[in-house]
Amino acid sequence: MNEADDALARVWALAQAHREEELADAIEPVLGLLVESGYAEIEGARWRFTAAGSERAETLTARRTDVVPWPYDDDRFPTDLGVIVMRTILEGETPVLQVVHAPEDWWGFADGLTSPNGDASITTHVQHVLELDPSLRELASLPPGFKADRDDPQSPWVVTAFEFGEDD
Repeated sequence: MNEADDALARVWALAQAHREEELADAIEPVLGLLVESGYAEIEGARWRFTAAGSERAETLTARRTDVVPWPYDDDRFPTDLGVIVMRTILEGETPVLQVVHAPEDWWGFADGLTSPNGDASITTHVQHVLELDPSLRELASLPPGFKADRDDPQSPWVVTAFEFGEDD
């Protein structure tokens, strides 16, 4: 996301929430940037989002992922929960063989074969991972500080404490 997209996302969220006072304060320093980017236009003393700005804001909103504190209602993953997933999994090359729920309350889905570091992983909605493997839903109750491993998609999960520095 670039500077104009970041500014657009901030002011769009305030506009959608009808937080007019905060919006007035937030728009002032970024209005020029939004106009220059084609996301807003000024008419007289008023400004408004352009069609391109509204469309881009909707796209950015759809991409947003949420941080949702654990435990989850009904032991089900929230649809918009942001998680870290290895590209090999999302591209259908390898199954999920390791799930980490870190002590800081972030989630990682790994192939258990290669390092998830660097460009090997991206952030996405958990729903995309669950669509690939619905059996992962059972791990929504995995507490922070634990990981679940399996040998293959048909094997049972083995839950153990998670420690940083593990690269398996």
